Amino acid sequence: AAQHLPKVPLVVRHGEGGADTRLRIEMALTPGEQERGLMRRADLGQGEGMLFPMVPPRIPSFWMKDTPLPLDLVFIR
Repeated sequence: AAQHLPKVPLVVRHGEGGADTRLRIEMALTPGEQERGLMRRADLGQGEGMLFPMVPPRIPSFWMKDTPLPLDLVFIR
């Protein structure tokens, strides 16, 4: 079954007076949640996503097996 984690609001503030971007994200906090990620998900709404905190920092590697959605990856330092 697909993993669905609780959604939390996230606001991305753009400099120079740009309009904020408001998102609703799922936080994949545990190693197991991060391993499952968005596998088998067919329902990701506009402005929704998943955040994978890298604590401690590490070089990430992503492969979203069995995910029929087009995905964008954004790396935040």
